[in-house]
Amino acid sequence: MNEARELLRLSDVTEVPLQASKWLQVQALLDDSEMDLLFQALGDFYLFRAGAICLPGEEEISKEEFLDKYRSYIAQLKKGELPEENAYRAYFSSILSVAKDHLFQIPVNGGRALIRLSRPVIQLQLCRIAYSEIDGKFYPMVFGQGSFFLGIAIFLSSAFSRCH
Repeated sequence: MNEARELLRLSDVTEVPLQASKWLQVQALLDDSEMDLLFQALGDFYLFRAGAICLPGEEEISKEEFLDKYRSYIAQLKKGELPEENAYRAYFSSILSVAKDHLFQIPVNGGRALIRLSRPVIQLQLCRIAYSEIDGKFYPMVFGQGSFFLGIAIFLSSAFSRCH
């Protein structure tokens, strides 16, 4: 599905992107074999950089590229190392879509373009967790001091609109 990387549809700043007000989410730390199985179960889909400013042709991430990066991440965890977040952010903050027309790009400086959503998609995000001494629990999606990167969060918009 990713052999011939076609460019996303070009738009301009007047096109209003999808606005999501409610998301279903799940945090996951899958083994690399489980991520492979998840991708197989999802069937045909595309991966794109979320909210990124890209040069033409850089907006899409191949499934193989994503899975290789994920395998590297899991290998580091298995060695007892805490992976560097910056090495994985572009991959683990991405968009899964069954169709390229669910996204568009808006040209910005230097021949680059900003990737925006036009329809609901599945979004991935780095999952940061933190431990609360008070509660004796780990809390997901905490971005403050003492939090660290562990796994991914999967989001699906359940309430959305295209405001004009």
